[in-house]
Amino acid sequence: MELRKEDVLGKKTSEILKTDALEDLLTIVGNVALTGEPVTLDRLFKVSKKWVHVSVYSPQKGYSVSMFRGR
Repeated sequence: MELRKEDVLGKKTSEILKTDALEDLLTIVGNVALTGEPVTLDRLFKVSKKWVHVSVYSPQKGYSVSMFRGR
């Protein structure tokens, strides 16, 4: 799945991703926003059959930034 920056900047993860891993990822993103502890992980998206590297950090309490890189 190819996404352009104008398709994702400023949007919620739930508005961008339509995947089997969405609930799990939203839990991780929410925890980062609450705790401020960054997370990096790799996930296999079963629908696309692709591994994705995910990095999430919190620039300010209650907010998070998520970066996804296909492998």
